[in-house]
Amino acid sequence: MLVIASLCAGSVPVCTRADVQKDTGSEKPYVIMAKEQSLKLNKDSVLIEVGKTTKLKANQKVTWKSSDKKKVSVSKKGLVKAKKRGEVTITAKSKTTGEVKKVKVYSGGYKITKKRFPDKGFRACIKDVFDRNKNGYLDKKEVEVWYDIDFPMDRDDSKTTLELYGKIKKISGLQCFPNLESICLDGVEGLESVDLCGCKKLVEIDEVGMNKITTLKMDNCPNLHSVLYSSNSLKYVSARNCPRLGQDYTKKELKKLKYTHDGICLVIHGNPKKIDLRGTPISNDRIRLLDVDEKNYDDIIVR
Repeated sequence: MLVIASLCAGSVPVCTRADVQKDTGSEKPYVIMAKEQSLKLNKDSVLIEVGKTTKLKANQKVTWKSSDKKKVSVSKKGLVKAKKRGEVTITAKSKTTGEVKKVKVYSGGYKITKKRFPDKGFRACIKDVFDRNKNGYLDKKEVEVWYDIDFPMDRDDSKTTLELYGKIKKISGLQCFPNLESICLDGVEGLESVDLCGCKKLVEIDEVGMNKITTLKMDNCPNLHSVLYSSNSLKYVSARNCPRLGQDYTKKELKKLKYTHDGICLVIHGNPKKIDLRGTPISNDRIRLLDVDEKNYDDIIVR
């Protein structure tokens, strides 16, 4: 998830100086005012194994509080310990300003629920392919091993068949895979909607074709670089706040990636009603829109 912090309203004096007025001999107080510093935390969510600990940090003095101490405890210094499986909220309150920030702690894994994976078919796929120990949770080790997800994904010991993929209409919830860099959605024939918003390490969406997709959302993906999207009935595409889309990677940055990614930036096949690129500094020469009337080009690209 992407966290945007803003300065709090109000101000505090940071220093004073007496200004002696020569003509009257009186003193006039001189105060330099500064805006208060916004509370920031080093994490906005945490996935932790039961019995393990992790450290939360703040840029100012805070008081920490857990919504369920029996499942997850937090010390005065921000040391978090997972005791039982479950989802807990840790609250940090600034001792200076009273500002509050919250951190979601997933102790023992992400529970596979309808809320996290709304689509019944995709939820069944998650349980069958990704939940290796069949405990109803996506454990830390189960989500961290995935750098590339390529559909269809049959496993020898899995009951998953192409019939299951045919039942998937919407893909969402992949934000819980923290190392996911690349995804290929070819072969999910009944797919109508894809929501990849907030996938922090996602670099490319490759070969999204031969589906029935009408909606593609990929907002707030800070590392998203390239998208190849073809043979669909697109109506709406959103790639807001993706600062790396269309920007070249340096050799040093490429070495840090698990997979080698191509130079494609944004290729859209079809005639979508709207492409929303607000907050994404991609240049027009890095966008290829196929089957789009040039007279409507300016109406499609939203800055």
